[in-house]
Amino acid sequence: MAAISGRWWTTADLAGMLSVSEATVRRRAASGQWPHQRIGRLYRFTDDDIQEIKAKLTAEIDYFYDRDRVAQLLRRKIA
Repeated sequence: MAAISGRWWTTADLAGMLSVSEATVRRRAASGQWPHQRIGRLYRFTDDDIQEIKAKLTAEIDYFYDRDRVAQLLRRKIA
């Protein structure tokens, strides 16, 4: 559980930080892909949540641009 003290970020705040839409933030939080806190119907994000989200995004980007994986996919398509 997140600490009560500290900053709680909104979906708009997080969307601005990550250059994504608020709908993307809500969708990923609702699906459980991104850690978050619920306050009623609202999604809120702690600093720890944001660090974890950024780490997940970095891993996704690294996987997407993995040259070996891309080369394997291209070989499969060509062969």
